[in-house]
Amino acid sequence: MGNSGINAETFQSNVPNIFFGGDAALGPKNVITAVAQGHQAAVSIDLFCNGKDINQRLDPMEI
Repeated sequence: MGNSGINAETFQSNVPNIFFGGDAALGPKNVITAVAQGHQAAVSIDLFCNGKDINQRLDPMEI
C-alpha cells in the first residue's frame, strides 16, 4: 500500500528530512521498481544532506 504523503519523484515525505524507497514508498510493485525507487531516494538524500535542491536531478539518459 502506497503513501500519499511521499513525493513520487524525490521520495521525500511530508516531513522534509524523511525519505522512503522501494515498497515502503509507493507500495509493492517488483524488485526492479523497488531498487530504482531506492536509488532515487538515495539521490534525494545525498542532495538534501549537501544542502542542494532535491528537485534538480541529473537526467539519467545524459550520464
